[in-house]
Amino acid sequence: MIQEQTNNIVDFASNLLNNKMPPSMLLDFTQKDVEAYQKLKRGDINLVSFKRFVRFLRETGRMDWDEAEQLLDVFKHQ
Repeated sequence: MIQEQTNNIVDFASNLLNNKMPPSMLLDFTQKDVEAYQKLKRGDINLVSFKRFVRFLRETGRMDWDEAEQLLDVFKHQ
């Protein structure tokens, strides 16, 4: 299960963030990036992967706590 969650985030970074102009870092992704990825994948993404990743970033201090909470709230309502 961990590998599947990791692969989902790697796919997000590879197919969306690396192809942006200019490319952006995984640590700097936003709600708009996730929405663009959903459109790219025609809505077929696993939001659980993103929730777990955001929690990891929040708990390890790699993402601002308030930004993480905002993203988690958005994921909860989708």
